[in-house]
Amino acid sequence: MTPPSRGENEDSLKLREWQESLLRALRETDRAKLKARLKEAKIAALKRQRAILRSAAHQAERQALRDALATLRILKHEIRGSADKGTE
Repeated sequence: MTPPSRGENEDSLKLREWQESLLRALRETDRAKLKARLKEAKIAALKRQRAILRSAAHQAERQALRDALATLRILKHEIRGSADKGTE
């Protein structure tokens, strides 16, 4: 088995960056920090999505990014909904 090339290592680091950002958002329990975490995760996912847009080799990651962005949208919607319920 040959070690990964430098480009492959860099891709792995980029993958981890957006995933770690997503996990930080999903694990955040402080409502005051959650909005910023969601924004950070969205930016990281969109940045990576643009970076691999035309690469056929990253089809599975593109799907994972679409799923992550959908999850972030749902969370954002849920947060808005719960905030509205708290003011009734």
